[in-house]
Amino acid sequence: MTYSTLLVEIADGIATITLNRPERLNCFNRAMVTEFRELWSRLRADSNVRVVVLRAAPGRAFCSGVDVKEGWRAPGEELTPFDQEDPGESLGPKSNKVWKPLIVSGPRHGRGGRVLLAE
Repeated sequence: MTYSTLLVEIADGIATITLNRPERLNCFNRAMVTEFRELWSRLRADSNVRVVVLRAAPGRAFCSGVDVKEGWRAPGEELTPFDQEDPGESLGPKSNKVWKPLIVSGPRHGRGGRVLLAE
């Protein structure tokens, strides 16, 4: 499967996921939320994958959080200052029932996004 915001490589039991939006500080948008949801489902079902490594494309930050220009909601959805839904439910392995070990590899910048993705 090809993704527009993620690079995925699976080899020797290791799934390596790279956030691939360095021009936007690897922040997440609707496409990334959707792609992560599909990817976690795929990795959960793949018995050949024993560990997941999460990293970011080189740039100024690992992940700066939600894309403030694009947002994370579908086009046409009402935008409110305090969303009732948590985009992290799609981003993180735990909320997607992926219990495989996760290694987060990256710079110290963007810890908020990194913690959200690692939960």
